[in-house]
Amino acid sequence: MGDQRKKIILNEITFWKQNKLLPGHYCDFLMTLYTEGNYEEDAERKQAKASVLKKKQTKSIALIALLAVVIGALIYGLFTFTSVSWLMPAVVAIVALALMIGTLKLLKDNNVFAPLLQVFAALLIFMLSIHVSQTFYPTSNAVLYVLLIANCSLWLGSGIFLKVLYFTIPGAIGLLLVIGNFLMTM
Repeated sequence: MGDQRKKIILNEITFWKQNKLLPGHYCDFLMTLYTEGNYEEDAERKQAKASVLKKKQTKSIALIALLAVVIGALIYGLFTFTSVSWLMPAVVAIVALALMIGTLKLLKDNNVFAPLLQVFAALLIFMLSIHVSQTFYPTSNAVLYVLLIANCSLWLGSGIFLKVLYFTIPGAIGLLLVIGNFLMTM
């Protein structure tokens, strides 16, 4: 096969690989086949890929850190300035939850921060439900028990659905403790 023809085929396979028209390992196989075993990605191309990947990671880590600081500030404000009215903590909690959900969608590829934000969201919902119970029903333990059981059930259900132990175990233990405490105080 002539060199010109090989170059055309190799350029076409490179195009397929870059645009994900074929899986990468198929393209690598074809490149190795047409170069008769001498295929290696150019060093410049490898460096360019690494540079682009590093820039993407740096941007996403900076964005995640910024969102974590904003979420932390919102959670702190939720429980610090609660004497103003009931509307402000509710709005702050909703904004914090929306930021956490948005950040979780952003972090589908990054498995390091996603569990941390999931735990933050669970704790925020837990603190908000305790705050609602103490604000609106300060003398009713039944409402507190119902909200605690709902939170633990939510953790347990999320843990089973997402197949993560850091929600399943606390949900099950919390559910057992709350129900046990309720039965003991009856």
